[in-house]
Amino acid sequence: MRLRSLLVPRSLEGQMIAVLALSLLGLFITLAAMELRRHESVLETAESRIVLDRLGGLYVMAEHVNRQELERLIHFISSCHAGYTVSDAPFAEGRETAATGQLKQRLARVFPIEVGELAVRSATVGRDHFSYGKCRPSEIDLPMEALVISRRLPSGMWINAEVHPHEWHFRENIGALLRAGAAFLFVGAVAILFMRRLSRPLNSLARAAQQFGDGLKVEKLDEQGPSDVRRAIGAFNTMQQQVTEEIARRTRTLAAISHDVRTP
Repeated sequence: MRLRSLLVPRSLEGQMIAVLALSLLGLFITLAAMELRRHESVLETAESRIVLDRLGGLYVMAEHVNRQELERLIHFISSCHAGYTVSDAPFAEGRETAATGQLKQRLARVFPIEVGELAVRSATVGRDHFSYGKCRPSEIDLPMEALVISRRLPSGMWINAEVHPHEWHFRENIGALLRAGAAFLFVGAVAILFMRRLSRPLNSLARAAQQFGDGLKVEKLDEQGPSDVRRAIGAFNTMQQQVTEEIARRTRTLAAISHDVRTP
């Protein structure tokens, strides 16, 4: 009970804020659990919107630079989870399968380019491939299965991009998570404003009732807040006035009786 009294806010406003904070925490825990349960295959990752967007943007930039500039660009933008290389031929390691062939057909329609300008291979990659050397040991498990998507540029060079199912789906949904959190915070802020509008007159009513109970004179309260609260304050003001008038009458009556008793 003692710990509970310390952890649970006593005021209505504090309890409302605590409920909203716990609800927001519960929302993010639920969404995080849903993300952890969602396991994309490498083929699904390759067709995710964020991967297609980054490859499309890279292809547009790569078509307008020479090889030296492209290699500098590739070195600059490559990271642990998005590695690229430039070569005179498509990535040769790994194997082509029926699934990678179907993916190649779909990617050719998405970009759009000729099927012959694309190559998609499934490969086992390690720390020496692409930019995996930039990864921390705890950041990714190597070696692992990945896809390598190669695209021939108008200059004849090939740009190779690795794709693996790691964290991309979370990044893809981070915008939705942030929007949901922002909406929740907005609704929570509005709810707190209304709660304060409710709690202020209630707190004033509680203080006035305590003072009146202690026998102190209490000024008439302003009837403000929601209609139910205004009715409660109005009823208190009426009760206070009636009780004060009754006490005054009794005082006058007792004073008159006392005067009659003292006067023969």
